[in-house]
Amino acid sequence: MSKVQSPLRLAAVSFDCKQPLIENLLGKERQDIAFFVKTPTSIVLGIGQAVAYFNDKKEMIKGRIKQTLGRIVEGQVGEVEMEKWGHVGELSPLVFSKAIRLVKLCMVFPFRHKPKQDKPWDGIPQSLVLLPKLTLIWENGRCTLIFIGKDEKELDNASRMGRELFVSISTPSIDRSITFRKNLPQKDSWTQMVTQAIQEIQSGHLHKVVLARCKEYGHTYPPWKLAAFCLSQLEHIYEESTLYFVHDNQSVCFGASPEILLEKTGEVLKTMALAGTVQKSKSSATNQKLKQLLISSQKMAIEHRAVTEAISQALRPFVKKMTLSDTPQIMELKNIQHLYTPIEAVLKEEVDSYSPLLALHPTPAVGGVPKDAATDFISNNEPFDRGWYTGFIGLADFFGNYRFSVILRCALATQDSLWTFAGAGIVEGSNSEEEWKEAEMKMRAILQFLEEGSA
Repeated sequence: MSKVQSPLRLAAVSFDCKQPLIENLLGKERQDIAFFVKTPTSIVLGIGQAVAYFNDKKEMIKGRIKQTLGRIVEGQVGEVEMEKWGHVGELSPLVFSKAIRLVKLCMVFPFRHKPKQDKPWDGIPQSLVLLPKLTLIWENGRCTLIFIGKDEKELDNASRMGRELFVSISTPSIDRSITFRKNLPQKDSWTQMVTQAIQEIQSGHLHKVVLARCKEYGHTYPPWKLAAFCLSQLEHIYEESTLYFVHDNQSVCFGASPEILLEKTGEVLKTMALAGTVQKSKSSATNQKLKQLLISSQKMAIEHRAVTEAISQALRPFVKKMTLSDTPQIMELKNIQHLYTPIEAVLKEEVDSYSPLLALHPTPAVGGVPKDAATDFISNNEPFDRGWYTGFIGLADFFGNYRFSVILRCALATQDSLWTFAGAGIVEGSNSEEEWKEAEMKMRAILQFLEEGSA
């Protein structure tokens, strides 16, 4: 007989509040902060664990959401003691029917589910579905606090967590000293791997495959402090990206992703094809030449078209309408620029909310074409475990709405190492040296903050 789980009580309040800086939220190390997700329009911070599921396969997402919602519905709205909150402005309690629609679950899933994760992801769950005890949402000039607890005492504890967050402000900093640097794979091994991939493409077994590199940097900082510092710097550079921070035990995964895997609001789906990359120059004349290279490159056109077509084919069985442009646009970030094609579709009435997500992941932008053959090639040839890198992270509500980003521009901070990851799309005509440089350029997004002034 299955164990009956206790109901969860829900309460929520909101007040006028400007969006804080990352350094103010994460500057003071708090081991109870579980995740942080910032999009161009909102910030969501989760503290504590009211409900947590680990190592699920992505096919279990819908069941976990339904299971968690059932527990909350069975509970009653708690009365949260809100003394000493006057400094944040006038508090407005939310009725249960509104509060339940604002609850967010954080989800993290890997590139590929495996029986066991290897270094550097060993000891970290393969996947995570988390409902925090306290969620803080900054959006449209207001902050909403959502409290979850088994009883009134737990709700009061969640309220205390929130108060402490607003009075505990500190700015993270590091001296940027690095103890060692290591490439994985080494450059000669990378050349061999790319050459083998091109041979598979020429033989017809593959059309495209994305190969990844990682760098390991030795450090002497607490993982939290290192991650918070890097993310606070990324906030000022990648304003249009999704910034993320997930804390598990003694490790932190963080980064800034420019790529939306899938966003669903009501029946509307939004995604993008993101493939084809060049650097960005501070010189407007040089940058214009780089843009022209991006647009005119046959290799990049092939790579981008493969991604666009594969995403369209994956979504087509689930939608009644799809809109995408024939010509890719250019996404300009501070240090890099990509070819991208926005894609919008309308879900069929009879289709489950999560079926398109399961069909899309992993996209050819991080795996390849054909999907299974490319994924097998990656697993058999890359000399490290991707873990969460090129998986997806995001937030979902109880009513079929969600926004997931591909885990890119990614780093993992452990007790004594920082691992950064980046990849490059291999198609016929690819050059191993150029692909090495492309991955290096992408990793600079995070490594620039460590290498400036380091020993």
